Amino acid sequence: MSNLTVSYRTFRGYLKAVDEVDLNVEKSIIHALVGESGCGKSTLGLALSRLLPEKRVLYTGRIVCNGTDLLSIKENDVEEFRGTQIATVFQEPMTSLNPVYRIGEQMAEALGVKSHRDLLHNGAMSKPKPTHLIGVGDESILMRMRRRGLYRQFAEEVHELLGKV
Repeated sequence: MSNLTVSYRTFRGYLKAVDEVDLNVEKSIIHALVGESGCGKSTLGLALSRLLPEKRVLYTGRIVCNGTDLLSIKENDVEEFRGTQIATVFQEPMTSLNPVYRIGEQMAEALGVKSHRDLLHNGAMSKPKPTHLIGVGDESILMRMRRRGLYRQFAEEVHELLGKV
């Protein structure tokens, strides 16, 4: 990324949360971003994948991933980069994995979303209505059954990934 500035829209105008950051992240190398509380680490991490609410944030500068400036393409096109070519793992485990649900089911859900995205991208499947997507938060029995079904579908891959950890 080069000269990246991220500003949040407020009722008083825009407030800079990240100011002209230049950062080169090398492929296949794990990087850690450290700093004091409130210095913009989370905003920067979310900005890398354009996960901040588009209507409430102003980006300037460039975020280049494999030759593509993620700030110059549409939101839908950024989805094909997320989780495959670019990802952010936040330190707070309570926001990453829900301790109430089995880790294998949560991993299978992520694999199912990635698989679904791949099928959409390849044209093998049409985009579902939002009511058919697996949600986070308050879960119905139907949602829990879907998660368990995904676990059965992706169990071998989940076990392989856990073995690597």
